[in-house]
Amino acid sequence: HPGAGATSGTLANGLVYYFNRISHQLPRRGGVSRPGIEHRLDVGTSGLIVVAKTDRAHLNLAEQFESRAVAKAYTAMVYGVVKENSGKIDAPIGRDRRSRAKMAVTREGRQALTLYRVVERFDEFTLLDLEIKTGRTHQIRVHLSHIKHPVVADSTYGAGRANSIKIGRASCRERV
Repeated sequence: HPGAGATSGTLANGLVYYFNRISHQLPRRGGVSRPGIEHRLDVGTSGLIVVAKTDRAHLNLAEQFESRAVAKAYTAMVYGVVKENSGKIDAPIGRDRRSRAKMAVTREGRQALTLYRVVERFDEFTLLDLEIKTGRTHQIRVHLSHIKHPVVADSTYGAGRANSIKIGRASCRERV
């Protein structure tokens, strides 16, 4: 969506161009315009975005997100072998004091809850299914980094890890 440094070429711009009419009526916190979009995904995250074409649908969608009636499920490959088969990360998230572009677990942060379940363990990695009960900026990435299992190839919260990942005959080396 449009924001600092991204005013064109966004999903919101494309939606406005493609549809004759799309919801524009709901004011966003901080005055950010996200036509028809009530939620978002971090850059580099693949997934589903729900778009409201009418103001009525947008208001209904906003109420569902506000009441946490929407289930948000994700899959992530993380560094290290997660020992527990399942668990929860209940840690408040706020702006990182050292880097304003990042978020961090802080005492002053807003409540954030992430549930996880191990799908498969590998020698140096673990595949997780995740469900977020809140919707904080960078929540999954911050929480997984906080428990010392950052998301593979996350250059922001990956803690400077360098690993070779071998998948079948292909391999890649990523410095994060």
